[in-house]
Amino acid sequence: MPQILMPYTVHLDHTLRVTPLNTLFAKGDSAAHRFELTILSAGVQEDLTGCTVFCKFYRMAESAVVDVDGSIEDGKAIAVLNKACYDYIGRFALTIAIQKGEEKTT
Repeated sequence: MPQILMPYTVHLDHTLRVTPLNTLFAKGDSAAHRFELTILSAGVQEDLTGCTVFCKFYRMAESAVVDVDGSIEDGKAIAVLNKACYDYIGRFALTIAIQKGEEKTT
């Protein structure tokens, strides 16, 4: 399966909300989904230089948590799901947090 790009724009001055994912996640995939988050504040793209991206994939069926590598590329927060995210069929949740130094995490 070719990698599926999942672009999102996060407006820091708006209420954050749960976003349903309308795409196919297939058992046995690996790195099939790449999440790219553009972060805006007051309509201007945030400078993510020096930020760290933390991602967690929660598999609800067995209450497992999978750490997902995150990075900053071209001013966007990136998360690519690893093989462990596709090992089991069932409901899941994904959280992506961005932290700059010791400052707040969004």
